[in-house]
Amino acid sequence: MNLKNFVCNIGEDAELLMSLYDPDQSEFISENFLVRWDSMGMPKEIEKLNNLPALFTDLSSSDLIRPRLFLVCQIIRVGSMELKEGKKHTGGLRRPFGVAVMDITDIAHGKADDEEKQHFIPFQQIAMETYIRQRQLIMSPLLPSRVIGENEPLTAVFNKVINTREVNHKGQGLFVTLKLLPGDLSQVRKDYSHFVDRTTAIVRKMGFPEIILPGYVRNDIYVTLLQGEFDRGKKTSPKNVEVMLSVLDDDGNLMEKAIFPGAGYDGITEYKSVIYYQVKQPSWNETVKVTIPIEDVGRCHLRVMFRHRSSQDSRDKSEKPFGMAFVRLMKGDGTTLRDGRHDLIVYKVDVKKTEDAKTYLTLPGSWAEVEEKERQTGKTFQHSGVIPVTKDSFQIGTLTCSTKLTQNVDLLGLLNWRSNPEQLDQNLQRLMEVEGGEIVKFLQDTLDALFNIMMETSEKDTYDNLVFNALVFIITLIGDIKFQHFNPVLETYINKHFSATLAYMKLTKVLNYYVGHADKPVLTEGLYSALKALKYLFRFIVQSRVLYLRFYGTSEDGDAFFNSIRTLFLSFNTLMDRPLDEGVKIKGAILKYLPTIINDIKNVFDPVELSVLLTKFIESIPDSQLVRQKLGCMCKMVESDLFKKPECRDVLLPLLTDQLSGQLDDHSNKPDHEACVQLLSTVLDNLDRKDVGPTRGHVQLIMERLLRRVNRTVISMSRTSPLIGHYLACMTAILKQMDDMHYAHYISTFKTRQDIIDFLMETFIMFKDLMGNVFPSDWMTMNLLQIGVFLRAINQYSEVLNMYFLDQTHFELQLWNNYFHLTVAFLTHKSLQLESFSQEKRNKILNKYGDMRKSIGFKIRDMWYNLGPHKMKFIPAMVGPILEATLVPEPELRKATIPIFFDMMQCEHNFTPSRTFDMFENELITKLDQEVEGGSGDEQYKILLEKTLLEHCRRHRYLSQSGEELALLLSSLLEKLLAYRTITHDESPELRMSCTVNVLNFYKEKKREDIYIRYLYKLRDLHLVCENYTEAAYTLLLHAELLELQLTYYNIHY
Repeated sequence: MNLKNFVCNIGEDAELLMSLYDPDQSEFISENFLVRWDSMGMPKEIEKLNNLPALFTDLSSSDLIRPRLFLVCQIIRVGSMELKEGKKHTGGLRRPFGVAVMDITDIAHGKADDEEKQHFIPFQQIAMETYIRQRQLIMSPLLPSRVIGENEPLTAVFNKVINTREVNHKGQGLFVTLKLLPGDLSQVRKDYSHFVDRTTAIVRKMGFPEIILPGYVRNDIYVTLLQGEFDRGKKTSPKNVEVMLSVLDDDGNLMEKAIFPGAGYDGITEYKSVIYYQVKQPSWNETVKVTIPIEDVGRCHLRVMFRHRSSQDSRDKSEKPFGMAFVRLMKGDGTTLRDGRHDLIVYKVDVKKTEDAKTYLTLPGSWAEVEEKERQTGKTFQHSGVIPVTKDSFQIGTLTCSTKLTQNVDLLGLLNWRSNPEQLDQNLQRLMEVEGGEIVKFLQDTLDALFNIMMETSEKDTYDNLVFNALVFIITLIGDIKFQHFNPVLETYINKHFSATLAYMKLTKVLNYYVGHADKPVLTEGLYSALKALKYLFRFIVQSRVLYLRFYGTSEDGDAFFNSIRTLFLSFNTLMDRPLDEGVKIKGAILKYLPTIINDIKNVFDPVELSVLLTKFIESIPDSQLVRQKLGCMCKMVESDLFKKPECRDVLLPLLTDQLSGQLDDHSNKPDHEACVQLLSTVLDNLDRKDVGPTRGHVQLIMERLLRRVNRTVISMSRTSPLIGHYLACMTAILKQMDDMHYAHYISTFKTRQDIIDFLMETFIMFKDLMGNVFPSDWMTMNLLQIGVFLRAINQYSEVLNMYFLDQTHFELQLWNNYFHLTVAFLTHKSLQLESFSQEKRNKILNKYGDMRKSIGFKIRDMWYNLGPHKMKFIPAMVGPILEATLVPEPELRKATIPIFFDMMQCEHNFTPSRTFDMFENELITKLDQEVEGGSGDEQYKILLEKTLLEHCRRHRYLSQSGEELALLLSSLLEKLLAYRTITHDESPELRMSCTVNVLNFYKEKKREDIYIRYLYKLRDLHLVCENYTEAAYTLLLHAELLELQLTYYNIHY
């Protein structure tokens, strides 16, 4: 908030007290922001004119979502009792003057956010009491019904204004800008430095923020002067009571500048209240903040003096305080003054005795203390008479916002347990009832107390269970979202402050007892809580063990510690093997929290043996029980440091592959695909790191046990499944981590040649189906990585084809056919067509992956030539795929693959009785027409095709003439097709018709009736567009002339 201006004709100095207020709860949320205004209508600090910023901080989400939230301003004038009185009248009196309120609910809810907008907050002035009385006597009929008198408390006044929403402001009011800033104070200072600087007043919330951060330090006690009732004494009218508040120590010395009326100004030593004119029961509701050093709180008290103020200066000087009250800030048991209302005893002022703190501090300060003493003694309390008690009454309210002071007697009792050891049992039990905010404030002290109790009673186990439960309670508390920022504080305590060398014995003993007796209902909740706290319990156990070994050098307890860990795991195993309905909540908790202890316990326990214990633990769980939780548990094991050690992986990986294999088995009943892929991907991620030692054997194990399972899972999975991408990524990761020897070894694991055929067939079909079709097209890196891994796998599998399925006896036509279709699909995949990318993107791909099209294209050429006498089995079926490969616009690739056409011509010529290559020619013409019409081919391709075929044919004894004719024919066809494709977008119908006629005449000469008819209809469509209906009909006639009329005669009988 930024206060830009305050427009009001007061004529005296004024104080503006602004705060946040909830009218539904009738409570102030923040302390006051104080602005002092001078009699000339300017800020006291003139340099702050039009710029008085304040940041209301520590507001939680629950504060911002209140149904109604108001910014309220109380205006106090500082001057004489009544306005415009002469010099003989008393000055410097704080008198109520008016209020201003603004509904800021929409801003708090985020519905309005215009930081430049200046909001006008109308000012409601209150009428002077003397003015009202005069009006009632002289002109009572003219007195407005809604005049608000000065003796109404200001809080009541702004509640009226909020409810009626009617303000007769006459143009008077405040001008402010408002903006909601997210984040804590340090974050806001960093992100919004243009709003919050060193001149900004920080207005604290009267309470703690939603989340208490470590390092958050406060020691504020808010004191509210509520109300009082004062006897008029000898006066004919009620007193004009002024309350004077100060803070003193036990010796009566004033604590300088300990009271803060509002943010924006330094502290003051004595606070003087507003004066209500001749009111018997004034209600102030004025809040100030008392801030003193933590070490002084125990010896300080609040002192309140009451004084009648006269409007006549001469008479006022003779007025002395008529009453005094006090209250200690800390009670006798060491706890801070409780929050809430306090009914104070008002003592009569005896100048000597009331100024002697040692005298009055022996007396009770509040009526609650009197009641407490009467309850303890069973007798009616009799005042000593040292200082007389008046009939007056006075109430204050207090609220402690301190990270160092506690109002909780149970917590204090635990912290000071040595002074009352007989109450230790009770204090430990009651600790679980202490509010969390209190415990985190004293986290280190509380933990020290718990471990001191454990260490100092080490010979007995009297308090072991209670200390264990208390420790679990604290750890669980810090796991709460409100206090989770204290995790680093707990970590620091364990690493730097914790010193209980024997705690591990006690903690493991109690934990073993809980787990070993899990069948007892009375222990179930305690065990569940302990399991949730297992991570930090073991942090304490391990640190204690480390400190013990560091201090004593070697273990004097033999294998007792190791045996306790083994016993714990045996108890876990027994528990997990019980029927599912027994303790399912506990079983789930064990699976969730057990992995959290691995990284710590491996420091004091043999890692390999720990791996064995974890393996047996997983194996103890029945196959069909808690499958997802079990897989999640194993996932956390893999993420632990244990899995980074090769010797531990030797133990753990067979377990992991067995479990995954069982889940992904073809006959598995509804496997949990999501949990399985999470585990598998975690395993593969960790094996692909550089800091995990040798992994070759581990990759081989995964390959043997899981590659085929993953393949079949992907094949059977719907392409719309959200998990298909995850499984494809896992398959890619396995193939990526396999080296050449892995591939060779994997093929050797198949028992029969048919098994290899089945594996390769499903792999080729799967690769073709998945390539670039699962991940989004703009995931370029992922798609290229997948294609690169597939390319390497294809090259490996091509060697298997050459080795096992090339000879005459074992040749597999369908397998080879699938191979060629896969490689061509790979070669022509859109992700590899570099020409479609920008130059920068093309360079990046070439630098990282190279042009993978060339690699696979050369492999297609080599594999074709390897076919030898089997080539004829692929003609004409492979003409189209090879044509697709040759049309890819990469010069080297074209030069390498176009000669395959000549080889096909030669092959058909040699293996057909007619010594021709008609099948090849017809298929090539058909496919060429389709490909060029689809956008493939260019002038360079036409030239290279003609040149390459002519070179090869002219060197051939039998194909020199027929081959040359085909080469020129293809060149002519390409020229016509390219011209036709280019002209189809031309606006001239005549040109388009001319090109179409050229193409159809070509096909008519070649007697390719099927393609000829297709172009006839293209020509007809062009005529129809031009409305040449006669020409369109003649075009259809050309088709009709090709048809043979078949007449069938029917005998019709009447």
